[in-house]
Amino acid sequence: MSRYAAATAPFLAAAIALSLTACGDAAAQPVTVSATLAGPATTGRSGAESAYALGKPTFPKAAGRDSVAGGATFARYYLDLLNYAFAKPASGLLGRLGTDGCVACHKYEELSADLVAKKHRYARPIVLVDTVTAVAGDSAGGNSAGGDSAGGDSADRVVVTVGGRQPGTSVVDAKGLEVATSDDVAVTLKIELVWVSNHWRVDRITIS
Repeated sequence: MSRYAAATAPFLAAAIALSLTACGDAAAQPVTVSATLAGPATTGRSGAESAYALGKPTFPKAAGRDSVAGGATFARYYLDLLNYAFAKPASGLLGRLGTDGCVACHKYEELSADLVAKKHRYARPIVLVDTVTAVAGDSAGGNSAGGDSAGGDSADRVVVTVGGRQPGTSVVDAKGLEVATSDDVAVTLKIELVWVSNHWRVDRITIS
């Protein structure tokens, strides 16, 4: 097997040992967005085999908005891009969407670059998304960032909770021969985003 054997059960959590910054106002209502967005069909098992037929996911316009709903859409796009980067494979996509301190983002970028160098790829998605919800998190100054259930208010920080699965999949080489596998497990991802220079960036990811 290869270095990917260290990223099996679950793969997503292999490089992450981080704590999540506490959410803001406990009374704030969470924003729920559709688990299905434009781009690769990575929602549900039925679409897994043809997950990359549509190619690189398109950045949704809503993901560029400074709102709770915008942050939720951005996080969903990030996961679509993660699936694409590991199946194409393609490098240079994930690291730039994270802050300098996002360990997970840089680790995923490192692993995608390794796949490219070795001409390996994941045969199926890394994560299948079932649910996506988001709430405004604490701002850098410790104050609530705001944001209402309609996602209309600005939010300096957003915490997105994603429920889904890491499907059992294989890493294959250029000849299609299996070089590693990952287990089929349920996962919950908490993705903390920060609004930086008019863009959302992933600041921290925790997985359970």
